[in-house]
Amino acid sequence: MTGLHVVVVNDAGHVNGGSAQVAIGSAKALAREGVQVHYFCATPPVDESLQQSGVQVICTQQQDLLGHTSRLAAAVQGFWNGQAARALHELLRSLPASRTVVHVHGWTKALTASIFLPARKMGMAQVLTLHDYFTACPNGGFFDYQRREICHRRPVGLDCITTHCDARAYSHKLWRVGRHLVNRYGANVPAGLTDVIVLSRNSKRVLAPSYPTHVRWHAVRNPIEITRQDRVLAGQNRDFLFVGRLAAEKGADLLAEAAQAVGAPVRFIGDGGEKQAMLKRWPNLKISGWLPPAGVQAALQTGRALVLPSRWYEGQPLVVQEALAMGVPVIVADQTGSCDLVVDGVNGLLFRQGDYRALQASLHRLMTDDALVDAMSGAAYDGYWQDPPVPAHHVRDLLPVYELALSALAPA
Repeated sequence: MTGLHVVVVNDAGHVNGGSAQVAIGSAKALAREGVQVHYFCATPPVDESLQQSGVQVICTQQQDLLGHTSRLAAAVQGFWNGQAARALHELLRSLPASRTVVHVHGWTKALTASIFLPARKMGMAQVLTLHDYFTACPNGGFFDYQRREICHRRPVGLDCITTHCDARAYSHKLWRVGRHLVNRYGANVPAGLTDVIVLSRNSKRVLAPSYPTHVRWHAVRNPIEITRQDRVLAGQNRDFLFVGRLAAEKGADLLAEAAQAVGAPVRFIGDGGEKQAMLKRWPNLKISGWLPPAGVQAALQTGRALVLPSRWYEGQPLVVQEALAMGVPVIVADQTGSCDLVVDGVNGLLFRQGDYRALQASLHRLMTDDALVDAMSGAAYDGYWQDPPVPAHHVRDLLPVYELALSALAPA
């Protein structure tokens, strides 16, 4: 695409979660394919590999909301980050409107919905990757943290507003409702969006009722940078693995309980607010804490299966694809975004979300059948590498989305 400029927008300039990893990986992959890429963020430090890849980086040098030194300043910035909107407007003024695409990834932790307005006002194409559910749900997950269950209430309806579903205080829920209304009426999100990238069929099913009928839905896989190695002989391994935050919505405690019931050894890689409660109930749990990417891959080498026992919808955690790429089967709750990656009984197992006994049965099945695990391992490995979501393939699938977004702006 000759003369194409892409402005990749993300809260952080470094990898601090899945959306940042995707945004940075996508920016570098586009630059390697000859696209002129500009990376716009709020929170330093900036990943050195961006500039080394030829990406221009603009960082507003702001704090994220959770780590902000002032709660009042964070509350104000969290509603509307005018500084970021002005900085993005200045950047876009220097770029050709007819050949520029603004691709938004993460925006809720520092940038806010203010960053959607500059491109819209200047008539530029804009694409949003839906890593979460904040465009539709005030707390970002359609999850009731108090009841530890999926929420089916109408977002920002009376039942929603009067229900304390936040992980913290009800006052924080009301702040989130206020921010959601600012997003809806101040930035016209999601009604003003035209092109969105969704990571799974389940995510689209959940989000679509909140979106306008004119929106164009696109399926583009996240880029995964992993080197092909010999397949893990998972049938010879014993440990089941959990990788992620130890939080209520992630279901780590559900896995611990099910594993204890059947005697399945589990290694937990991660940390979070549920850790102490889990150790108090099950003192012998193996919890490694957070590991660097190389450490996670080394742990996967020892895994019999990766387990994603989430109580909420999830996005599509990258670690699931990393496991499949290495030949490690996965056990996944059946309402998560990762379901698209699992053929039940072939490269892993699906179990009914939140169902302790169903998870227990899945663990027992793989714990006691080495031949089945080995067959799933081979299917996982071969299936992944038939058409892997390597960065070059990600760009191949992404460029037609940009072209369509640009052509839709052209006069008839």
